[in-house]
Amino acid sequence: MRLPDSRRASTHRAITMLKMLLPLMTVLLLWQRAASMEELCRECLCANSRGRSDNPSSCRMPDPRDCLEGMHCGPYAMDVNYWTDANNPGPEDDFFECMGDWACANKTLDNYIKK
Repeated sequence: MRLPDSRRASTHRAITMLKMLLPLMTVLLLWQRAASMEELCRECLCANSRGRSDNPSSCRMPDPRDCLEGMHCGPYAMDVNYWTDANNPGPEDDFFECMGDWACANKTLDNYIKK
Protein backbone atom coordinates (compact mmCIF):
# COMPACT_ATOMS: atom_id res chain seq x y z
CA MET A 1 0.00 0.00 0.00
CA ARG A 2 1.41 3.37 -1.05
CA LEU A 3 1.06 6.60 0.85
CA PRO A 4 -0.82 9.42 -0.84
CA ASP A 5 1.43 11.94 -2.62
CA SER A 6 0.75 14.66 -0.06
CA ARG A 7 1.71 12.33 2.80
CA ARG A 8 4.91 11.24 1.01
CA ALA A 9 5.87 14.89 0.43
CA SER A 10 5.25 15.70 4.09
CA THR A 11 7.33 12.72 5.23
CA HIS A 12 10.12 13.68 2.82
CA ARG A 13 10.16 17.27 4.19
CA ALA A 14 10.34 15.97 7.76
CA ILE A 15 13.26 13.67 6.92
CA THR A 16 15.06 16.47 5.08
CA MET A 17 14.58 18.77 8.08
CA LEU A 18 15.99 16.14 10.45
CA LYS A 19 19.00 15.63 8.17
CA MET A 20 19.66 19.36 8.32
CA LEU A 21 19.20 19.67 12.08
CA LEU A 22 21.21 16.62 13.13
CA PRO A 23 24.67 18.12 12.35
CA LEU A 24 23.72 21.36 14.10
CA MET A 25 22.52 19.51 17.19
CA THR A 26 25.71 17.44 17.22
CA VAL A 27 27.91 20.55 17.06
CA LEU A 28 25.95 22.22 19.85
CA LEU A 29 26.23 19.19 22.11
CA LEU A 30 29.98 18.85 21.49
CA TRP A 31 30.50 22.57 22.11
CA GLN A 32 28.62 22.35 25.41
CA ARG A 33 30.70 19.36 26.48
CA ALA A 34 33.95 21.16 25.62
CA ALA A 35 32.93 24.20 27.65
CA SER A 36 32.07 21.96 30.60
CA MET A 37 35.40 20.13 30.39
CA GLU A 38 37.31 23.43 30.31
CA GLU A 39 35.51 24.59 33.45
CA LEU A 40 36.19 21.26 35.19
CA CYS A 41 39.89 21.54 34.32
CA ARG A 42 40.05 25.06 35.75
CA GLU A 43 38.30 23.98 38.96
CA CYS A 44 40.68 21.05 39.36
CA LEU A 45 43.76 23.22 38.76
CA CYS A 46 42.49 25.75 41.26
CA ALA A 47 41.61 23.21 43.92
CA ASN A 48 45.00 21.51 43.70
CA SER A 49 47.31 24.45 42.99
CA ARG A 50 47.87 25.62 46.53
CA GLY A 51 49.29 22.37 47.84
CA ARG A 52 45.87 20.93 48.58
CA SER A 53 44.05 18.00 47.16
CA ASP A 54 40.57 19.42 47.57
CA ASN A 55 37.31 18.80 45.83
CA PRO A 56 37.26 20.96 42.67
CA SER A 57 34.11 22.70 43.88
CA SER A 58 36.11 24.09 46.82
CA CYS A 59 38.07 26.42 44.55
CA ARG A 60 38.12 29.96 45.90
CA MET A 61 39.88 33.23 45.22
CA PRO A 62 42.57 33.76 47.87
CA ASP A 63 43.68 37.22 48.91
CA PRO A 64 45.88 38.39 46.01
CA ARG A 65 48.80 39.10 48.33
CA ASP A 66 48.45 35.77 50.15
CA CYS A 67 50.99 33.97 48.02
CA LEU A 68 52.57 30.58 48.62
CA GLU A 69 56.25 31.02 49.43
CA GLY A 70 55.75 34.71 48.70
CA MET A 71 55.51 34.15 44.96
CA HIS A 72 52.72 31.74 43.86
CA CYS A 73 49.54 33.81 43.86
CA GLY A 74 45.90 33.74 42.85
CA PRO A 75 43.54 30.83 42.36
CA TYR A 76 46.04 28.89 40.22
CA ALA A 77 49.13 29.73 42.32
CA MET A 78 50.91 31.39 39.40
CA ASP A 79 54.16 33.27 39.78
CA VAL A 80 55.19 36.52 38.11
CA ASN A 81 57.24 34.64 35.46
CA TYR A 82 54.19 32.59 34.45
CA TRP A 83 52.18 35.81 34.23
CA THR A 84 54.93 37.53 32.19
CA ASP A 85 55.09 34.57 29.78
CA ALA A 86 51.32 35.00 29.34
CA ASN A 87 51.89 38.62 28.16
CA ASN A 88 50.98 40.36 31.44
CA PRO A 89 47.21 40.40 31.05
CA GLY A 90 45.24 42.59 33.35
CA PRO A 91 44.82 46.10 34.56
CA GLU A 92 47.88 48.33 34.42
CA ASP A 93 50.30 45.42 34.32
CA ASP A 94 49.85 44.77 38.06
CA PHE A 95 50.59 41.11 38.83
CA PHE A 96 48.94 41.12 42.26
CA GLU A 97 45.82 42.90 41.03
CA CYS A 98 45.54 40.38 38.18
CA MET A 99 45.88 37.44 40.54
CA GLY A 100 43.00 38.84 42.61
CA ASP A 101 40.63 38.94 39.64
CA TRP A 102 39.00 35.80 38.20
CA ALA A 103 38.82 37.15 34.65
CA CYS A 104 42.47 38.17 34.66
CA ALA A 105 43.70 34.94 36.28
CA ASN A 106 41.71 32.94 33.70
CA LYS A 107 43.12 35.10 30.87
CA THR A 108 46.64 34.44 32.18
CA LEU A 109 45.96 30.71 32.20
CA ASP A 110 44.47 30.85 28.67
CA ASN A 111 47.37 32.90 27.27
CA TYR A 112 49.95 30.61 28.84
CA ILE A 113 48.27 27.47 27.49
CA LYS A 114 48.17 28.98 23.98
CA LYS A 115 51.96 29.54 24.00
